[in-house]
Amino acid sequence: MRSQIRPGRVIALTALIGLALGACASTAPDSTPATTDGTAQADDAPAAGEPVTVRLAALRAMPCAPTTQWLDHLPAGSKVEVTFFTAPADQVAALMSGSVDAACTGITIGLVANEQEQDIRIVAQTATKGTQLLAATDSGITSVADLRGKKVASVPNSIHEVILRELLEAEGMDPATDLELINIALADQPGALCSGQVDAIAGNEPNSSFAILQGCGTQFADPYDTAIGAINIGIFTSQALIDSDPALVQAIVDAQAASVEALNDDPSLALDVATEWGFDKAAVEQSLENLDFEWMVDDAFIASYATFANRIKAIGMTKTEIDVEPIVNTTFARAVTTDGDR
Repeated sequence: MRSQIRPGRVIALTALIGLALGACASTAPDSTPATTDGTAQADDAPAAGEPVTVRLAALRAMPCAPTTQWLDHLPAGSKVEVTFFTAPADQVAALMSGSVDAACTGITIGLVANEQEQDIRIVAQTATKGTQLLAATDSGITSVADLRGKKVASVPNSIHEVILRELLEAEGMDPATDLELINIALADQPGALCSGQVDAIAGNEPNSSFAILQGCGTQFADPYDTAIGAINIGIFTSQALIDSDPALVQAIVDAQAASVEALNDDPSLALDVATEWGFDKAAVEQSLENLDFEWMVDDAFIASYATFANRIKAIGMTKTEIDVEPIVNTTFARAVTTDGDR
């Protein structure tokens, strides 16, 4: 899909994109694919090369906003087919089956999948930060310790739950016995918090910002005050695609790099996601204060990912020591220049 419709560009949408924040969640894709294609104008400055078709598995979340700009930075005549998912594990299944070429998803699932011998690789970042830990405004929760005996909405294997578990461990609390974690899709968490179904959420953006603006939620802990820092989400592909079509993977990473640079140069582009993905515009605008768009994967990223891997093993989310270096493929990112053009 596209964030802007420009002259000379034909856009065909086969998915319903005007979903409310409280849309029902499932473990299946939350829409049929949305196909975007057309001929870019001169001001789009499209990449040179043969047209490509990219099949993307995305999360309907602000950290994936750069993917809405990909078409501007792929060769003229290219297509981007987007299928939205609510569960990272289903995105991995789609990658492994070959039904998609890339996935915009959280870094946790990369470790979980590889522990299960599912060979997916992260080839670019997309954003850091993007987590909020919110309590209902009338709950009396002002710290992690106050979560004892409470109901907390979270998504298994998400970066948001990892952060929550890390803070619980620091407080000497066991999530299995000291509180009740309830699996509620990120888009449904504001409604659960506002209705009193849960006392707190470990949420994403812009859903968390929406809850704050509705007067339902208030932050009870700094989500980045842990050893894992602000690492969050990236672009994954399969080792099979890297082996069979490295040129397509390079085109994806080139587009991601250029799209991130474009968003950083003009943050107003991200506001188009409000219209395109059915989010509240004010929530999207506020969420940008809690996001840093990034694309590079390099030695510094590998070091951060290794720390993250050690921490999720320590809190019991993985069972084995995982070497992150084979999971992070830096080849394609290193082939991109700093302005996002090869």
